[in-house]
Amino acid sequence: MQLLDGQLASKAIKEELQLTASAGVSVNKFVAKIASDINKPDGLTFVGPSKVESFVEQLPVEKFYGVGKVTAEKMKTLGLHTGADLKKWGEAEWDLGRRIELQTFEHPVPA
Repeated sequence: MQLLDGQLASKAIKEELQLTASAGVSVNKFVAKIASDINKPDGLTFVGPSKVESFVEQLPVEKFYGVGKVTAEKMKTLGLHTGADLKKWGEAEWDLGRRIELQTFEHPVPA
């Protein structure tokens, strides 16, 4: 249904305004916005639920909300170039935090 909505919107814009419009359709606004940039001009890109993870993993860090030029450069010096890199880093951070939490419970600090 969402894909059809995107097609209908694009067609209506072309007929009414004689302009091209690109659209992205996906499970959330972030992925849909990035997808809308793929088939410009006058394209429609659908990223279904089963493709979202691989789609986000291949994105350069600059495409992520809040990551500007300076932040992207700092991230790259840390080896973070893509969504896949961010995912690995996040998993490692979560794993480290979990191990610290488990150690705290196994060996409580005396009061």
